[in-house]
Amino acid sequence: MTPENSAPQPAALVTLEAELAVILQAVNDCFDVTHKINFERDEYGHRRQREISNAVSLLKVSTELGITIAKIKGEFNHNINVLHGEMGLARQAAKPKAKGDTPRES
Repeated sequence: MTPENSAPQPAALVTLEAELAVILQAVNDCFDVTHKINFERDEYGHRRQREISNAVSLLKVSTELGITIAKIKGEFNHNINVLHGEMGLARQAAKPKAKGDTPRES
């Protein structure tokens, strides 16, 4: 038997992973630019805000790429639990506790 990691990867997966690396480098570049901005020349912060917005947009794309890569690899699992106000507290209190599920102390 051979380990899963030694199996050849589909060309699409290799391409997506390469694009993900390019996007993450672009995000780093955006943040580098924000650190180098002269605040005297960007009085209202428009250039800084534009670079941060670019980084956030790129991070959204990288998230989609990451999800696609995980789906190709067969490792995708998406669970979101949202609890609101009193209803959420009641639902959380009624939920059976799993083994090792203890509340954190602050």
